[in-house]
Amino acid sequence: MELRDADLAVRTRGLTKNFGKRTVVDGLDLAIPRGGVYGFLGPNGSGKSTTMKMLLGLLHPSAGQISLLGEDPWGEARARLMPRIGSMIEHPPGYGHLTGAENMRLLARLLNLETTRIDRALELVRLTDHRDRLQRTYSLGMKQRLGIAMALAREPELLILDEPTNGLDPAGIQEIRTTMRALADAGRTVVVASHLLGEIEQIADSVSIMGRGRVIATGELEEFLNDGSGYVAVEIDDVPAAFETLRQAGFDGQLVGEQLRVTRDEGLDPAAVARVLGEADLWPRHLSLQRSSLESVFLELTEDERLTTTQGRAVA
Repeated sequence: MELRDADLAVRTRGLTKNFGKRTVVDGLDLAIPRGGVYGFLGPNGSGKSTTMKMLLGLLHPSAGQISLLGEDPWGEARARLMPRIGSMIEHPPGYGHLTGAENMRLLARLLNLETTRIDRALELVRLTDHRDRLQRTYSLGMKQRLGIAMALAREPELLILDEPTNGLDPAGIQEIRTTMRALADAGRTVVVASHLLGEIEQIADSVSIMGRGRVIATGELEEFLNDGSGYVAVEIDDVPAAFETLRQAGFDGQLVGEQLRVTRDEGLDPAAVARVLGEADLWPRHLSLQRSSLESVFLELTEDERLTTTQGRAVA
């Protein structure tokens, strides 16, 4: 049963953005459920950033409809809707001549927030010890963390983040990942665009992959990772004989380095591969099942898009 707009964190219908004669977002339909982490993926130029800017009212759509938390962000509900949404798009906000704490206090005055929220947000991103330093003295990672703190300060129902871990060290990435997961587990919705597919794979509940301004694949993360597109890795001395034996048994194979990667349209089973080889007196040195990663699925789905964008300047 299709969810109503009121039951969704984000809904778009036919969302389109043209820059002159160029269409960057082309009739985009999104349905992002409330709660959970939603990964928004795509190559450079696929339309991700443009879409996020339209969701937040930073760019006006050329056509289509948007609903956020059941409300129209371009209608009369905008004033009461925006305080329920936190965001960080492209570059971390903040004034360089103010300290981290002063930037946060300015935000608090604008949004009428309690001081405790400011302190809690700074603690979440590990900036408590640096709150009295000028923002211009911060490293890129620290500026990124301050921007996330500013997005978190209002304790939003919907958090929209574009590359939130950019410039962070591994410890910072882990902490932001933990923070996003904790927010989602508490019932909030986190929409995150990132090129770090391994990070998205660790925290996302569902994902959409964009290409040429449209969604080319969407669904729960488990659907992407368990779609049967894995392979059985076989290390064996007589590769030609193993390849031919498996081919006759209905398997496909590809040699990658010294490893034979075996696939099958249906029923891929390492035990079946081992049995076929054993019956032919061919004994692997090593055999293992390798499941698809989000990266491998992403690369396969966006191959044409990436080839196209390398031929000219891309618009995100």
